[in-house]
Amino acid sequence: MYAYIKGILTEEDEGGCVVENNGIGYYLRCASPLTGRGYTIGDEIKAYTYLSIRDDAHELFGFTSKDELNMFKLLITVSGIGPKGAMGILGSMDSDELKFAIISGDEKAISSAPGIGKKTAQRVVLELKDKFDADDLLHAGGEDIGEDARLGGSAGGGFTETDARGETILALTALGYARSEVMNALNRVDITPDDDAESLLKKTLKEM
Repeated sequence: MYAYIKGILTEEDEGGCVVENNGIGYYLRCASPLTGRGYTIGDEIKAYTYLSIRDDAHELFGFTSKDELNMFKLLITVSGIGPKGAMGILGSMDSDELKFAIISGDEKAISSAPGIGKKTAQRVVLELKDKFDADDLLHAGGEDIGEDARLGGSAGGGFTETDARGETILALTALGYARSEVMNALNRVDITPDDDAESLLKKTLKEM
């Protein structure tokens, strides 16, 4: 029904936020507080949405990128996971980290989300692992994922040195690090166009 809502972030609580558009305030359920992800009250944002309709409630879920929305849609196809469980997982790890956890079979990382047990985490890996391939490892964090929801902002998380990034991932996983752990460290690294695999590896190791 709604593809996205563009408006002003006016309120926020533990469960979500209010985005005002043309005098109407839309309450969106969010995976984690937007004010903890670089946004402030009064910012103009673009939130991608998913409308959940149940007999007892109609809820609008909000996401800062299409990738986060698409991950949510995949999660709710998994047996035993509803919108609340999917948001719990996305609140404990971002889309890149979740992709890595699924591809690498890191059930422990997924089960760290609130309300997600070991068996549910196993189902996530089993039912979604065929949705991604090795190419997703190299391009996670690219322009599809890095679209900045704050209007006028720079694209966050985009990487141009995919070869160096891929070599770093392979090197660190060969050393025994979980792919999700490597991804988490890479997300904290300030990557420049001049970085090669060696320099990127050194930067990432400092974040491990």
